[in-house]
Amino acid sequence: MRFRYVVSLAVAALGAGCASDESPQLGTHRYSCDDGLAFTATYYQAAQTAAIRLSTGANDTLKQEVSASGSLYASERHRLHTKGDEALLDTRDDGVTHRCVAARQ
Repeated sequence: MRFRYVVSLAVAALGAGCASDESPQLGTHRYSCDDGLAFTATYYQAAQTAAIRLSTGANDTLKQEVSASGSLYASERHRLHTKGDEALLDTRDDGVTHRCVAARQ
């Protein structure tokens, strides 16, 4: 009887651990860019996406791509490369690269 109880607890703990690894949202970060642009990026681990909202009012969802260093997300309109607190946001329609840093929280 005691053995079943211990096994049940172990299985429940494993299930809880798996559920926490698939949290839908990794977090939201606010970035300020050297040219005055600001944006927020919300990262979703399970979907491997980042949703960005720019201070200009533009919104976009970017898919994660392979990166040699840091994290890389891209769509047809934007490309976001982050490493540590730094980010490069490319707006593809005008070819501008914004150099940004995450706000200290």
